[in-house]
Amino acid sequence: MKLYQKINQFFWQVFSVFLIPILILIQLGCPDPPESKPQLADCPVGKSPCIDDSTECCWDTTSHNFVWEIDTLGIYGSYLNDVAIIDENDVWVVGNIETDTATYNAAHWDGNEWVFYSIAPEGFFGPITAVFAFSNNDVWFGKYGLPIHFDGESFVKYSPSNGGHPGQPSIEAIWGTTSSNIYFVGDNGSIVHYEGSTFTKMASGTNTPIVDVWGRDENDIYFCQFNSTTGHSGILHYDGNQLESLYYFESIVHNSDTLSGAIHTIWIYEDTLYAGFSSGIWKENIEHKNI
Repeated sequence: MKLYQKINQFFWQVFSVFLIPILILIQLGCPDPPESKPQLADCPVGKSPCIDDSTECCWDTTSHNFVWEIDTLGIYGSYLNDVAIIDENDVWVVGNIETDTATYNAAHWDGNEWVFYSIAPEGFFGPITAVFAFSNNDVWFGKYGLPIHFDGESFVKYSPSNGGHPGQPSIEAIWGTTSSNIYFVGDNGSIVHYEGSTFTKMASGTNTPIVDVWGRDENDIYFCQFNSTTGHSGILHYDGNQLESLYYFESIVHNSDTLSGAIHTIWIYEDTLYAGFSSGIWKENIEHKNI
């Protein structure tokens, strides 16, 4: 009996120490299972589920593993001033392109090769400074102070005697929303607006050369100025009614933490204005300009 009592006593000790707490936990019950995670979004190629909300799709970042191909157009003395990209098989570049046999002022990439052009309607060949394209049959060029239009087959130059363009000291850049809303800018602060049938010279209020133009729509347009002789530089804004000066610098001063230096180009993507200064690339949120 003593052996039986010892075994029985040992059993209850084990039961009280180990089994009773387990039974208590079982009695209390297990916590509710966690909620199931939301289903990942089924994203198209180029997008992945967003980090903050996996049910939405966000654009993938690029790998930055680019393979660059360099095309050399012309021989020593050649230079390019501007480029217009319609798609990967439809690209125009302009400038002065010299070869062993001739000199050209434009070249077109058709997806297979570069085709050279000597654009000189009504004669008087010379370098082209600007190009802007809406489609493959709606391309505008700026040569000296007059615009040239390409309809896919022929080139037409607009002048005071042909089309009513008033003439400008130069055309350094072209930008527009459609062929009925185009801006041509150049030296001496010149701005000419084309409305589809009429060219109108706009008063810029400045003699500083306007070297570039870009906008979001017809009521939100930016012009950048730079005079390489005096060092004057600045940015103008047009709201569809009036032109105002946003920034203006009397001389070229380079600061590391403020907008400064000589401005050469501007570009807009969505609500951000990018400005290329000699002191670096600056950007500004311009969403408020539409208010």
